[in-house]
This record gives sequence, structure tokens and C-alpha cells, in this order.
Amino acid sequence: MTNQKKKVFMWSVVSMFLFCLLTVLITLTPLAEHGQNSNQFGDFGMWSGLAMTVVSYAGAIVMYLIGGPFFKVVYTIVVSLGIFINGSLLAVFFAVHLFMEIFTPVTIVAAAISACLIVVNFICIFAANKSERSPLPVS
Repeated sequence: MTNQKKKVFMWSVVSMFLFCLLTVLITLTPLAEHGQNSNQFGDFGMWSGLAMTVVSYAGAIVMYLIGGPFFKVVYTIVVSLGIFINGSLLAVFFAVHLFMEIFTPVTIVAAAISACLIVVNFICIFAANKSERSPLPVS
């Protein structure tokens, strides 16, 4: 495994961990009490969400590690989807705070993790699409 692939793997695992943590935290927020289909902490919906997160990340990581330009594009699209999801979550957290006046420490931590995920996913994209250049020979 090349150094670039190791970096992408490491950042992808960090992103997967943060997204799983975010999934659990969202079930602890007051938002989980609204709506009949919302996930509660420890229920089947939370665990299936965690399983789908791990499977999705694992699939994207394996495809990237297999190699090839097509898989790099697929990986970039999947990570970009994560940026979109977390950007949407930040907007929802902000709107809930603004309009519903729900402002709890768990919601603040979830919003912070969502912002961190956006940064980590951008790092993943740049790490995956960085061209592997050999250093210039020194004469």
C-alpha cells in the first residue's frame, strides 16, 4: 500500500468514526423526540444506521484501495455526499436552534462534529486526488 493510500485510509477511518459518533449523538438530542419515525438511542434504527454507515465507508475505502481512476472518482463522489449531508445537518441544527429554540450541549457537540466532518471529508478528497509526483532529482 502506498503512502497516499495509507493517508486516505486513515482519514477515511477518522471520518467513519466521527460519522458513527454523530449518528449516536443525534439520537440523544431533543430532535430525536420529534416525529414518529425518528431514531431513539439504542433502538434498531440507530443500530441499522450505524451498520449502513460502516458498510458504506468500508465499500468506498475498499474500492479506493483496489485502485484505478474510476474508483478514485467513485470515492470522491461518496465523500462529497458526506460533505453535503453534514452541511445539511449544520443547516438543520442552526434552523432548529433559531426557530424551535432547542439549544442543548448535545446539539452543540453534534453540530461541532458535523463541522469537523466537513473538514475531514475535504482532507479525504484532497488526499485521494493528490497526484503522486516523484521528487525532482538533485544534481
